[in-house]
Amino acid sequence: MTRLIAPWAALALMFALVAGCGPTEEAPVEPAATTDMPDAPAAETAEPAEGELTAEQIETIRQLPEADAELALVQKMCPVSDEPLGSMGVPIKVTVKNRDVFVCCAGCQGSVEDDPDTYLAKVPQGGPELPAMGGPR
Repeated sequence: MTRLIAPWAALALMFALVAGCGPTEEAPVEPAATTDMPDAPAAETAEPAEGELTAEQIETIRQLPEADAELALVQKMCPVSDEPLGSMGVPIKVTVKNRDVFVCCAGCQGSVEDDPDTYLAKVPQGGPELPAMGGPR
């Protein structure tokens, strides 16, 4: 009896495999509709243009005192790492040669202090120069 069952089982298995491989008659999937609304806001995940800050980075910079935040928003980029300010936490203010410079992290602070001329050249000139210390009285 088992000799008769084995061939029938093999035949049934082959039929199931062949029948399962045929084309299905499902309805085609339509692509999702898109909206071409010119006034629609950009998606939150959209990458900013090069040299621009994300809303999150701006929010992080705004944690600085107001005057410092305005200077950091003008500077936008760390002169050492070329990373956006606010991308690694609240920017760090470094004063060298009577100029305030903002860096993205503590790791960049020492570079600015060691070689201020190189990094001051990369910072926009929009910030005010600080008054000289120890001048005539």
